[in-house]
Amino acid sequence: MSLEKKLKQLCKVEIQIESIDLEEMNVDVLLPYESSSVSIELEGDNDKEIMESFKLGVNKRLDEMIDHLNDCKLKDSGQPSRRSALWHGWNY
Repeated sequence: MSLEKKLKQLCKVEIQIESIDLEEMNVDVLLPYESSSVSIELEGDNDKEIMESFKLGVNKRLDEMIDHLNDCKLKDSGQPSRRSALWHGWNY
């Protein structure tokens, strides 16, 4: 099975591969709740290493999204967290 097919099989319905460029070693994916794709850099010397780097890249981006959403939660005062305010460029 080709590497492209293997990468596509890793993705669930919620994660869509928009393009795969094995020469440039990156994959553009559309993640849940994102309006545009993000580029995941691939690393490795063989299919197994490349697939693992793809999984790590996608999971890292998802973890960053989770962290950001948690930072957006309102504090008891009704204000967003300082980190969330900085993320959006708001004065805090």
